[in-house]
Amino acid sequence: MREERLVRQNEALVRLARSEKLAEGQWMEILGEVTEAAAWALETERTSVWFYDAKHVRLDCAKLFELGPQRHSSGAELAAEDYPAYFAALREEHTIAAHDARSDARTREFVVSYLTPLGITSMLDAPIRAGGVIAGVLCHEHVGPARHWEVDEQNFAASVADLLSLALETGERKKAEAELRRSEEYYRALIENALDVVTLLIDAGGIVRYESPAAERVLGYK
Repeated sequence: MREERLVRQNEALVRLARSEKLAEGQWMEILGEVTEAAAWALETERTSVWFYDAKHVRLDCAKLFELGPQRHSSGAELAAEDYPAYFAALREEHTIAAHDARSDARTREFVVSYLTPLGITSMLDAPIRAGGVIAGVLCHEHVGPARHWEVDEQNFAASVADLLSLALETGERKKAEAELRRSEEYYRALIENALDVVTLLIDAGGIVRYESPAAERVLGYK
């Protein structure tokens, strides 16, 4: 059984690592692939990705995949003030392996509002980090008799969360690069179309590296 689990886990990690969407930082597009692959590898009924809001007082569900009905959804919210023990555990632990989520001190806050209504008995959660800061969490929720999460399953959850961290950082970097290009294009368009602004860029050696069209017209040379 352990060998079968490892085969599924390795196949899922390889498939995700080779994903073009992951490499390109297509953040929202990769979430569907990740939740499906993780649900299949760990055979969990519910797999989801949550992100903190700007103030880090709430987790918002960006993608939930349900294995049975093969259904995707999003939009649920979890407030830190309602689940303080869970939010504290996310900050402190590498993974939260709650074999019996209804009695585990880190997750039993969810019993009435979340676990019992959905039939969830076991949870395996791994924080998603970006720039050394926790940005969200990858959640695996087992429905049925309580389940013991093996060490290899915990390692797999952490590895998938690391892939999500990489995708998030790649997406943020590409976003920053795109914003920088737009800023440079706007600045250049502003300078080159200004009729009365003389702009010269001169390097340390006294060489003019750039002049605006207005500078060329006023000074009379290129």
